[in-house]
Amino acid sequence: MKVKCIATTGRDVSQKLIDLRGALRTTDYELTLGEIYPVYGITLWKGCLRYLIPDPQSPKGDPYWYPAELFQLEDNRLPNNWYFENYGENHKLGFDVVWGYKELTGGLDYLAGLEKRNAAALEVFFQRKKEVDEQLS
Repeated sequence: MKVKCIATTGRDVSQKLIDLRGALRTTDYELTLGEIYPVYGITLWKGCLRYLIPDPQSPKGDPYWYPAELFQLEDNRLPNNWYFENYGENHKLGFDVVWGYKELTGGLDYLAGLEKRNAAALEVFFQRKKEVDEQLS
């Protein structure tokens, strides 16, 4: 799946997301307008859709969950090795549902590790990223 960046600031996201994230209106995302980004996971987080995309400002391209409202869909093909998990609403991380590679849907411990930039979680992400890139090229 690939998405095109159509907005780069917190002013461009919904009030619902602002209410969940506080001072998000003043956020400037380090994305490039018009750039096409591959998506490596999707989540419905506290009722808001987000895409897992490598952070363009990270030297290694560490993954970051960006609001889907910043993008428009360019290529709706999903990798053939994606999974789905419904975590529900009753946990502290806020991930209601997740689509993505197996580990991304395999438990909240991995998701927490990815959020904290845990080395083992990042290693898995970069391996799965490589596999997705090969499929979608």
